[in-house]
Amino acid sequence: MRLGRLRRLAGPLVAISVGVAWIGSLSLRAQNPAQTPAAAPQAQAANAANADDLSKQVYAIFKQHCIECHGDAKESGLDLRTEAGLQKGGLRGKVVVPHKPAESRLYKAVMHDGDLEMPDGKEQLPESDRDTIKRWIEAGASLAAVSEATTDPNPDAALLA
Repeated sequence: MRLGRLRRLAGPLVAISVGVAWIGSLSLRAQNPAQTPAAAPQAQAANAANADDLSKQVYAIFKQHCIECHGDAKESGLDLRTEAGLQKGGLRGKVVVPHKPAESRLYKAVMHDGDLEMPDGKEQLPESDRDTIKRWIEAGASLAAVSEATTDPNPDAALLA
C-alpha cells in the first residue's frame, strides 16, 4: 500500500520540482539581465564603449608622460603615438599582451615591477593612471578608438621616402 501511494505522488512531486527549478532560473535572469540573450548586445556595446573610453584615457596618459620619449624620438624603438606603433612594440618586442596586464612589459614598467621603470628617471605614475592602464590592457589594449592615434603622426615622412 505504501509503494502504491509513493508512485502516485512521484509524478506530481517531479512536476513541482521542475516547476520550482524553472521559476528559480527566471528569477535569476531577472536579477542579472546581462545574462539574457536579448541583453547580450547591450552588454557588448557597453563593454566596447568602456574600452573606447579607456583607450582615450590611456592615450592622454601617454601624451602627458610617455610620448616625449616614446613618440617621434622612438627611444628603444617604441612609438606610442599610434595604434601601429603600440602593436609593433620596441626593440625588446611587444609591450602589451592584450587582456593580460601581468604579462605586459608596459604595465610592469609603469608599476616599477622588474628591471624597467617608467617613466625613466621620474616619479611613478599616480595610482589612478596605473589602474587605468591595467583596465585598458584587460579590455584589449587598443588605441583604435583614438582618432589621433590612427593617423600617421608624421605625414611628411612618406614624401621624404
